[in-house]
Amino acid sequence: MNRGIGHAAEGDLDSALADFDAALDVSPGMIEGYYNRGNVNLDLRRNEDAIRDFSTVIEAEPQFAFAWLNRGLAREQAGDRNGAREDISRALALNGSLDAARRALTRLNKGR
Repeated sequence: MNRGIGHAAEGDLDSALADFDAALDVSPGMIEGYYNRGNVNLDLRRNEDAIRDFSTVIEAEPQFAFAWLNRGLAREQAGDRNGAREDISRALALNGSLDAARRALTRLNKGR
């Protein structure tokens, strides 16, 4: 997991993805593995994979505002503006100080 985080920080997303996959093979219940892999998938624009990873996190930890935000961003990239709006609104309801969520919601609402 830590090596994957390091690879992601260095911009080596393919290696990060491989490390997160390996970590989840060993510990499939490790929620942070799904969250980190979801972030890499989001960066790689593998939106369906990102949505699936963030959904796994949300199912296990429904109060995890960043998972809602990032699933919303993946939905936006995938063209699901309504789903994105719902997820990002939920992220803001859970954590009103998420400026990235506020900006994303403003952007989504402008393009109604």
